[in-house]
Amino acid sequence: IASLTAPPVSTVAEEVVMLLRKLHSLPDWNSSINGFISNRLKTITNIIPLAEDGEGVIGNPSIMGPLIAVLSMIGGVDKRPRLGSLVDNPKWGTATICRIEPSGKISLQLQDHSKKACLLSEVQLVSENALHVDKLPMNARDMGVWASIILLASGSRRLDPADSAVHDHLTPNTGHIRTASCSALSPTHKKGHT
Repeated sequence: IASLTAPPVSTVAEEVVMLLRKLHSLPDWNSSINGFISNRLKTITNIIPLAEDGEGVIGNPSIMGPLIAVLSMIGGVDKRPRLGSLVDNPKWGTATICRIEPSGKISLQLQDHSKKACLLSEVQLVSENALHVDKLPMNARDMGVWASIILLASGSRRLDPADSAVHDHLTPNTGHIRTASCSALSPTHKKGHT
C-alpha cells in the first residue's frame, strides 16, 4: 500500500507547501514570497540550456534546491493520500486521515472527533488549497518567464524570455497564463493531456 499513499518525507513536504501557500495568501507575506518565486523562476530559462549542454547544474543543490522548492510550491510534491489529508467518505462526510495501515485500511478522524476505519478505496481526496495564482506578480518580465515555462513544460521548444515571440503568444487575460502554468507544472500533468 506504500505506493498508493505518500511516504513520510512527501507528507512533511506537502505540509510545508500548504503552509507556504497559506502564507502567500496573506498581505504581510505575499510580496516576500512573490519575490522569491519570481527570482527563482527566471533562472529556469538559464538552467535548461546548461543542463542540455551537460554543464552539471542538475546535481547542484545550490542551484536546483531553490528552484525545486518554488516549483513544488506551485505544483505540489505528492498528490497521493497522506496522513493529514482531507477526504470525503460517502457515509461519514469530510474527515482527516489519521492512520494508514499496510493492509490498505485507513483510520479517519471525523468532524465530531470520532474515529472510523475504512478502505483507502472508499474515500476521495478533497482538493487542498492551491497556490493563489491571482496573487502572483504579472509584469512583462514575469509574463515572459511564465510563457517560457509553459512552452518548456509542454515540450514545444526552448524559448528565450527576451524573444518577442513570447509576447506575441500572450493574451490580455493573464489569468490564462497563470492557470496554464500551474497546470503544466503540476506533478500529475502528462504531456498530451490537459
